[in-house]
Amino acid sequence: MPKMLNTIIMSLMNTKSCEICKGVGELICFCKQVILCSSCVGKHIISDIGSNHKPVALSESQLTSLVAENWREICATEAQILAQASQKQEILSHIKSRLEREISNIDEFQNLSIQFITEIVKVIERDLLGAAEDMTLKVINQCGALKKQINEALETVKKGDYQYNELANSMTNCLTIEEVDKFEIIKKKVDYTQVDIKNAIVNQFVFDIGLKNSGTNTPAPDPKHPKAATPTSTDSHSPKKVPQLALPKQNIIKTKIASPKTAPPKIGFRDAKRTKTQTPMSLSDFEENYVSLTSRDGSDYEITRMSQTQRDFKTKMQRSSSVSRRKIISSMLYCFIPNMKYLITFNTSIDELSKIKIKNRDVGLDGSAWTITPDGLIIITGGLQISPKKSTWIFNVVSQDLTIGPAMKNPRFNHAIINIGEFVYVFGGFNNGNLKDCERLNVAQRTWQKIASLNVARESCSAAFIKGNIYIAGGTDSIEAYNIAGNRFSLLKIKIPDCIRCFMFSVENNLIILHGKKATKVDPINSQTVEDVLDLPEEDWWSPANHISNEKSIFFIRKFFIYKYDIEENLLFPIQSCTN
Repeated sequence: MPKMLNTIIMSLMNTKSCEICKGVGELICFCKQVILCSSCVGKHIISDIGSNHKPVALSESQLTSLVAENWREICATEAQILAQASQKQEILSHIKSRLEREISNIDEFQNLSIQFITEIVKVIERDLLGAAEDMTLKVINQCGALKKQINEALETVKKGDYQYNELANSMTNCLTIEEVDKFEIIKKKVDYTQVDIKNAIVNQFVFDIGLKNSGTNTPAPDPKHPKAATPTSTDSHSPKKVPQLALPKQNIIKTKIASPKTAPPKIGFRDAKRTKTQTPMSLSDFEENYVSLTSRDGSDYEITRMSQTQRDFKTKMQRSSSVSRRKIISSMLYCFIPNMKYLITFNTSIDELSKIKIKNRDVGLDGSAWTITPDGLIIITGGLQISPKKSTWIFNVVSQDLTIGPAMKNPRFNHAIINIGEFVYVFGGFNNGNLKDCERLNVAQRTWQKIASLNVARESCSAAFIKGNIYIAGGTDSIEAYNIAGNRFSLLKIKIPDCIRCFMFSVENNLIILHGKKATKVDPINSQTVEDVLDLPEEDWWSPANHISNEKSIFFIRKFFIYKYDIEENLLFPIQSCTN
């Protein structure tokens, strides 16, 4: 028995006086631990009827048993109280930790939200710059077309054939010089309907954060109720839901077979000398076997026959001999898609599309241009990200390493690029206007140097090589030849109408230029003759990358579609989609 229990018993036994008569105590009533004699116990019980009376004789055995029983009850109650207190303290400590975590989660959510807003602003800025470019091109094109009409009228007046031109013939009805001066030749208007861009953007921005349960238990939403399906706020401590922003996601390959949301264009390209349209591939053939790829911004890209993994491609390249490796490299097309951390590759030998993951989304910006060296180095230059860039990226397709190269002398985008020997050449482009500036990269030494300037400033131009000369077309109706040995440009005597956003390649010492709605063959060496060989359904044919060729075909990228030009059949058609 504990020492404290013995002390209590001895204290009770040594108290001998009756509380009522002050006589010898014989009993103890545990209602209030009162010592009584046998004569007074009845009085005590009657005087306090509401109490729980329990009189016990002051003999050691009875007292010890009763006190021990009450002691056990006290100890059990004490243990229960201590356990409850410990559990309460543990809960309070956990609440403290949880609230501290929630404050950290709020900080993380705030930072991600600000990052999200920054991404939104970047996209809007790119869209605004794109709109400015489109509006500028509209002005240039319409003014150019009108000047052409007036020049035609001018030429007829000079030759005296004004009656064959509607404008010139109308002006000849004027009887005096004053009437000629007052004759209205052109109509002009430039205006803009004001748009509240700030409020339009802010109103589209959704941000919601707050306490989910404010001290009360919120009943679970009824799944049958239409408004209960998507709550406006989420429990941010759940690892699957924190933070719930529409931020860019990681690229995920889905195994589900899906049809593209927008079908690729069904294009029949007609030879100008033929009498019927030929369509070498049906639309249903083009659409089959698509596998969906979710992009970083949440939209769906469609990858056709994406069977070769990044690891398999890298292993195959590294195990190949240098000769085999160069053969593989020379048969591959490479396509960077803006805002994706993937390089799309297309093997022209087996018609197989695959992907390589890259580490930086700033590679392959809108308007950037790239080419590949025989050793497997993809040189990516320039581009538009708020402003034109002069950056250079170098991607090794063998080791799949991405490095930052030396910056170009001038920022530019929508320029021409080509690899000849140990040099990569860039021509023209756009930076606050069309550019004449040109430069070349010594791939081995990693240095850029300026070369001679174009005679005519060009944007959305293209380059092709024939016998020591690089030919540049696009941005205007003229063609220039750059003599590599002499470092000089010369204008050809021929003109190519509507040659604004073009693509060009060489076939048997002839240039094939895709422009406007025509494919034109040019002999730049001998006769400098021009011949339209194909009718095309669209006007914009600029490509950011060089083409791949073999004995029978030319392959190139245009608006993330892969096109094939059949040299023997003189036929052009799309064969694969990088995105859809």
